[in-house]
Amino acid sequence: MYFFFFKQKTAYEISACLVGSEMCIRDMNLEHLVQLKWLDLSFNNVQKIEGLDKLVNLTDLSLYNNKVETIEGLDNCTKLNVLSMGSNQLISYEAVFTYLKKFKHLQVLNIAGNPFTKEHEFEKHLINNLTQLKYLDYVFIDEGTRLQYKDDDHKAPSADTFGDGQKYNEAEEQEKQIQERIDNLKKAHVFVLNTLADELASNNELVGIKVIPGVEEEVGQLVEKINQVIDELQKAVVGKNEEKLTLLKKFKEVVIIREKQAEDETIGLINEFQKKKKLAFREFELGLDNSYDKVQDLRFEILELEDKLMTIEIELVRNIEKARQEFDVKLNSIVEDIKSTVQEDTGFKRIKQYLKDFGETLQEITKVECDKFAEKAEDEKINLEELYTEMQISLLENKDGVSMQAVSYTHLTLPTIYSVQISVVAVSLKKK
Repeated sequence: MYFFFFKQKTAYEISACLVGSEMCIRDMNLEHLVQLKWLDLSFNNVQKIEGLDKLVNLTDLSLYNNKVETIEGLDNCTKLNVLSMGSNQLISYEAVFTYLKKFKHLQVLNIAGNPFTKEHEFEKHLINNLTQLKYLDYVFIDEGTRLQYKDDDHKAPSADTFGDGQKYNEAEEQEKQIQERIDNLKKAHVFVLNTLADELASNNELVGIKVIPGVEEEVGQLVEKINQVIDELQKAVVGKNEEKLTLLKKFKEVVIIREKQAEDETIGLINEFQKKKKLAFREFELGLDNSYDKVQDLRFEILELEDKLMTIEIELVRNIEKARQEFDVKLNSIVEDIKSTVQEDTGFKRIKQYLKDFGETLQEITKVECDKFAEKAEDEKINLEELYTEMQISLLENKDGVSMQAVSYTHLTLPTIYSVQISVVAVSLKKK
């Protein structure tokens, strides 16, 4: 793995070769550095991005504080993961996201200090269009911000926005599906998992040593693995939650039916008694034979009616209790399935193992790289500044400190995992 760091030219160097002119990347003859991973061209009066066609393995490029007006010349740098273009002369954020959309691995973009950053809502448009980004101007893009910007940007789209009615309908349907998925994740209380991988990757201990060769690649693989587990976990829990909601709906329907049946039976008995009462009093008023006895009998029929109504009420309670017990058995089974899915190999148990494995790999990488650095530092013929950035040199010189950061990462992230796991399980145990 190779690194190149171009320092800002001194006054002597400028007077000797480039007085009054912009630095030309093409003149640096970088074509032979095909394995180059990191390139820092900050503070060099660069006006145009060119001469980087052969750097197909470049992952980190800094052109901070130059005079670049257009992002171009990076088409072959498809592995680009970090791009710093802050404090240049870029005037259009549309041109920025249009060009950078094709860089699927780009996760960090520094763009602050350019003319277009004075425009209102430029961040929203960059985040909405560069969905692969994790950090903008070194600020983590959380899921809430992304969803809010997406919602603002799509509240009232017109057919003209998409070119024709068919495209509009497709976009509207896609937006509907996205929102439906988000709603289902929230109902299942697993929406919180969406940002877990990125939170683990942005841990302070880890961010500090990402510049060490090989660490960034391992972080990317870790995030990919965890996101895969989370995606499978969310699908499973959402499916089980839908079963739970369906079961709850059926239980409520059973209760409503039983209550309606009891109510209808009660109303029928009361109406029947009311008819008998009216008939008895009418016959009594007319002085018909045995009418007095019929009125007297009403007292006994009232008592009989009360017994029947009580029987109906007791039967209703029994039926509902029986339905509730059946509901609880099925619900407990679903809840146990959710709990098992979350805790076992299909869920957090696998994530914890990934973190432990990653921690061990991290320690091995830092040890190997520190040892390599120490060997090169002892060789007087090697210029370390041509191979490493200042930050890398600072880290690799302190082997014990870097090793401690690698060890602490797993210990510091596991509590986060346990906390999220407990939260998800606790919510899954709720029966409503």
